[in-house]
Amino acid sequence: MSSNQRQIIRVFIATPSDLSEERDRLNSVVDRINTVFGRKFNIQLDLYGWKDVTPGFGRPQDLINKDVENCDLFIGSLWKRWGKPTGKCDSGFKEEFDIAVERNRISKKPEICLYFKKIDEDAIKDPGEQLKKVLDFKTELSDGNKVLFYEFNTPEDFEKYTHDHLLSYLYNLIEVGPEEKAEVKLSSETENKTVAKEDESKQLNLEIKSIIKKISSSKFNDLTYWERIRNLLFSVSLYAEYSSTKFLNVHEAHLAYCKRTEWNLTDKERHLLVRTFLESDSKTIPGWYWLYNNGKNVIEGDLKFIALNDFNQKVTIKAISILKEIHKVPDANFLKDLFKQHNDNMEIMKQLLSYASTSNDNSILDVIIPYLTSSDDDVRKKAIDAYVSLLYDRDSDASFKYFIEKSVSVPAKFIKCKDQKDFKVKNELIVEAISKGGEEVREFSASYLLKMDEMNSEIANKLLNDPSASIRKIGFEWLVNNGVEKTYNEVEQLFPESKDRNSLLDFFDKNIKCDDMYKLILQKKTKEQLLDMVSIYGNVGKLAYEVLCEKDIEQIKDRVRLDLDDGFVSLERDSNMKMAEMYKKIGKQFSFEPSLEVSKFYRDTFISIALRGISRIAESNDIKYARKYIGKTELGRGDDAAIEIISKFGSEEDLNALLEIARNNFLVQEKALIVAMQFAKNKNSIIREFLADKNAGPRHNAVKLIVKLDDDFKKEFYKELLSFDDDYVRSVAATELAHLITRDDLENFLNEYIEQDSYYYNVVYIFDKILYSYN
Repeated sequence: MSSNQRQIIRVFIATPSDLSEERDRLNSVVDRINTVFGRKFNIQLDLYGWKDVTPGFGRPQDLINKDVENCDLFIGSLWKRWGKPTGKCDSGFKEEFDIAVERNRISKKPEICLYFKKIDEDAIKDPGEQLKKVLDFKTELSDGNKVLFYEFNTPEDFEKYTHDHLLSYLYNLIEVGPEEKAEVKLSSETENKTVAKEDESKQLNLEIKSIIKKISSSKFNDLTYWERIRNLLFSVSLYAEYSSTKFLNVHEAHLAYCKRTEWNLTDKERHLLVRTFLESDSKTIPGWYWLYNNGKNVIEGDLKFIALNDFNQKVTIKAISILKEIHKVPDANFLKDLFKQHNDNMEIMKQLLSYASTSNDNSILDVIIPYLTSSDDDVRKKAIDAYVSLLYDRDSDASFKYFIEKSVSVPAKFIKCKDQKDFKVKNELIVEAISKGGEEVREFSASYLLKMDEMNSEIANKLLNDPSASIRKIGFEWLVNNGVEKTYNEVEQLFPESKDRNSLLDFFDKNIKCDDMYKLILQKKTKEQLLDMVSIYGNVGKLAYEVLCEKDIEQIKDRVRLDLDDGFVSLERDSNMKMAEMYKKIGKQFSFEPSLEVSKFYRDTFISIALRGISRIAESNDIKYARKYIGKTELGRGDDAAIEIISKFGSEEDLNALLEIARNNFLVQEKALIVAMQFAKNKNSIIREFLADKNAGPRHNAVKLIVKLDDDFKKEFYKELLSFDDDYVRSVAATELAHLITRDDLENFLNEYIEQDSYYYNVVYIFDKILYSYN
């Protein structure tokens, strides 16, 4: 049999409805054997049964019988049910079994294996009609010695027996060959080696034989450029079998890719190309095509085989990583094989434990336990995460207790269950975790209680003393929502600004600001209370105005427009008078006279707040405020809101201002360009201007604007940018182009692209992934 031709072994499973779990187990066995054994020996087991028959005309059983008549191996299993009459026989199982027996008598095919699930004594004493027929059939087999059968107790036993029997069947098939089974017998090591060499030689297709012939005749000069490349690929593939660190470089991998549809590769060559793809950290070496394997999607099978059998650490890790990435939930037996194979490699173990945490089968808990005490911190943490996740399905409370004890990061399963409000852990344990657990444990528990409305004042006040600001925030939010009020100074003590701006604490708490927390209190106040607090000086006065513009903008819109009309000069004057009056009451004189720069800073802050408020309820006349202040506020504070108003009511006359902002205010550059494209007649020129910028930011924002162009123009523009000297721009262009054209057109375009004198590797990498990977 040619190495490139996969042998299909058709397996028929005959089971009544009371053995559905055993049938599922056999499906898993077949998948596992195909993954590990089938890939290596180019054999595939195809499993058929009554569930796999396509509906058609005629007697249903006749359709099923066709699969029995074509199968190589017949597996039957019975428990308490015999089945329903078919019109010709008293059960479908019996009709299928009789056909298999008659075929075997004539042609020695199919091989027949029967399995009986053991029945308890009480059922045997009073069997009923269905079980009685099963028992009579079993007795008939025993008396007549027709067919060998096996007995099993549990679905796990059935899985083990069928796994062992299928492997034995396949090993016998491989040892003597499918056609010559009766004639060929190997009796010595020498004969075995000879046959191995003959099988290996069959892999040398005509392309390789032609190259070898020229080399053996010393006609080196007759070798073409591409023959030399193919010779390199084949030679390296032979050597790579004995060296786990031997791969192609990026240029060699691309040369092979250029000939992917012309060369008839051997398995060794394709395996080398897949491993080269997996070993590479850069996104420049294509490899999904080799996994796609000439139209047959064998991604999962190849990756599983590599994960189990490869000796290169990077390749193995990447294979497991992609299996997780494409959401291939691992079955227990496959995971157990992986753990056994890689138990002494801690780097692989980190990825494997992460993959194991996505399993739905908690029978692998015992395999994970030894790593819970690993001396490698990362391995131990990932083992704990996997253990907690898997234990949750078996005993949710025990899982959470272990989570508290180890204070690990929150498992994805916990987060998912919390979000779905389906976290099956006793509340008292969650409350206990707030005091006992590590930071992530405490935060998870507190946020869960808040989400489920199980918080109370005692717990909330306890949270205010937590060292973590994110946990204090949870308690603070509950207290505020339940009527507790605090002064700005009290809030500032709870959420102080970090003195060391580079501290790790500040990095994690950077989004939890005193001002944001105090606004929660202000949002509970009435419009009148807030208006009385507004002042251009101090955070409280600014925050009061901000809250008014967020929640009461409809009621105070006239006031806000007046403020924008005079640039907050009136508010500054009123604030000075209010401060003077306050000082007068305590017997002091207010003498604060801010400089022009400070005064502008205060007023610009309020202008940006007012513009944000008006942008929420903007009317056509409000365009005057956007035009008045765009590009005029300190540090561009008001630009974002001004652009928002222009996007609703602007016109072509705003184009230059928008482009100027795009050139000078990087924080709103993308938004300014998007709005500018609404009014630009020559969108192409704007995109090209910013693509030509020496800085990466404008270029990267510009390439996103191409989506605003007509489809036909977009396609040509993206094709042009595939030769642009910026990796990000090329990546966006390649991805967007792929989504604009059909799969066939993309495949044709890829062929044209790599036929150019020069091309970019990352573009081919992207096209390859979009065409041939799981999406």
